[in-house]
Amino acid sequence: SRRFGACHTRWAASARPSSIACTHPAVTLNQRMAEHEALFSGVTLWKIAIKRQIRVKGPGAEAFTNYSVTRDISTIKVGSGKHTIVCNEQDIILNKPVLFRIAEEEFWFSPADSDLMLWLRGVNIGAG
Repeated sequence: SRRFGACHTRWAASARPSSIACTHPAVTLNQRMAEHEALFSGVTLWKIAIKRQIRVKGPGAEAFTNYSVTRDISTIKVGSGKHTIVCNEQDIILNKPVLFRIAEEEFWFSPADSDLMLWLRGVNIGAG
């Protein structure tokens, strides 16, 4: 099986893959370049088992979710997903989850490893 190396960097509250060019003894330069090319021009397969879904559901789910992210989610169709960004009150990026619209008033955040659930609970409490 092929193996590709990845470095992780701290970015606000999450660790994320940032480079496939890190030193890994089992990875050749040609393999790294092939992965880089596939990442930007084709398809790559990533293990994302660490991702946990956060569900926002019920009356007001669209308004709350729209308030919590940086993109207008009204354009996301049921059954579709989009990348979005979650920032704190100082405009620091906390996470870049994929946001899925499951139903008109149901959304699933698929965040990188971070405390996004706690952040969203805090936003909900703060919103009254």
